[in-house]
Amino acid sequence: MTSLLCTEPRTILILGTGYLGRALAERLREAGHIPLTADIDPQQAIYEADMTDSASMHRLAARIPEPCLIVMCASTRGGGTEAYRNLYTRGAENTLEAFPGKPVIFCSSTSVYGITDGRWVTEEHNVYPTTEKRRLLLQAEQAVLAAKGTVVRLAALYGPGRCILVSDYCAKGAALPGNMDRWMNYIHRDDAVSALSASGAAVSTIAATTLPAMEPMPPRTTITSISIDFMKPKFEGLSMPRYPA
Repeated sequence: MTSLLCTEPRTILILGTGYLGRALAERLREAGHIPLTADIDPQQAIYEADMTDSASMHRLAARIPEPCLIVMCASTRGGGTEAYRNLYTRGAENTLEAFPGKPVIFCSSTSVYGITDGRWVTEEHNVYPTTEKRRLLLQAEQAVLAAKGTVVRLAALYGPGRCILVSDYCAKGAALPGNMDRWMNYIHRDDAVSALSASGAAVSTIAATTLPAMEPMPPRTTITSISIDFMKPKFEGLSMPRYPA
């Protein structure tokens, strides 16, 4: 696997310049590499390309400098089943076809495990995709792995300008719907960027890796911690933590 941590400048193609892709491009640029960004929105990237369209990906391959590595981190931005099928399953196939033999890192999700009972999960656990969207993600993973690529299963991202758990509580006085004691996994965007930058340094036999936060916690714990900072609970049912005397 090509390392992103090497000192020699390398050309890396980043497919998808959303919350994660933009930060990754900036980190690589700061490290002296040459990030080539591509997105369906031409205002968000250097090149316009549609991963769901085979011809578009072939046109992209024909007009950019040859990359030494491709990072697929596009997002459906909350899309449904068809969006998952187009962007992830077909997008992976189109990318591998347009860039044959190139090392690929595919950003997937820890949701493919389908485990929600609080157990610790590692790459050695079996996956139990419980929805069609998760099955489609797994299909994309399998295509990338079959091409000797790398899969990085990310927990939900949070970071600068993005943390719905905190923003809904502070702005709306509400918590996320659902059981307040359920387990939730998040990873800071900058930690995900660091992990992606390091993924190329992993042993080549490691095909998939899982990136959650170091310490998962239920929403109640997070909201309680926030309420300490703001000194006031903002929704019914949350008891106010007391500062130690």
